[in-house]
Amino acid sequence: MKIKYLLLITTLLASGPALAEMPRMYFGLAGGVGNVHLDNNTGYFANNTLDYNVYKAKIGLDILPYLGVELHGGVRDGEGDKTLRSFYGAFVRGNLPFKDVNVYALAGGGYLTSHFIKKGSDSVNDNLSTVAYGAGIELFGAPNTAVSLEWVRYNQGKIKEVNGISLPTKVDSSFDTWTIGFVHHFGAPRFR
Repeated sequence: MKIKYLLLITTLLASGPALAEMPRMYFGLAGGVGNVHLDNNTGYFANNTLDYNVYKAKIGLDILPYLGVELHGGVRDGEGDKTLRSFYGAFVRGNLPFKDVNVYALAGGGYLTSHFIKKGSDSVNDNLSTVAYGAGIELFGAPNTAVSLEWVRYNQGKIKEVNGISLPTKVDSSFDTWTIGFVHHFGAPRFR
């Protein structure tokens, strides 16, 4: 039994340098404002811009000092006939680190669950896949914890169908989030 413990301890000590080079995980929570933009030139939708509060969580992995991956998930608050219900994103993240500040850019894809309101008609539910991109800044006040400011756009481009129902014309559609929150890195971030 002692030999098993000795082998385990020896293996862990020998792998210490390799563990120091492993990717570093982080998570964050944020709140802010979300804006849905729909082209209202057609008169097909009741509202062309909707503003509301959003809350999101993210988890990420710094693979290299300047490169990482990140997953987002969020919801809007309140009830009623608001366009967006929830949003999700998967991103590649490029870091530009400074002493206590990290500026980053995001690029990837998103998924939105939506609830559209048509003029003079019933509402329509739909789920949309999107191209997503954004930028942010992390301001470190402690070695592992930072305040984050972030903007992300989920850009559907021109949509021509909602939940299998064809629209009379293509409609430009996008969703922006502006959030403030905190991020905690497990171990010092690779870029610090």
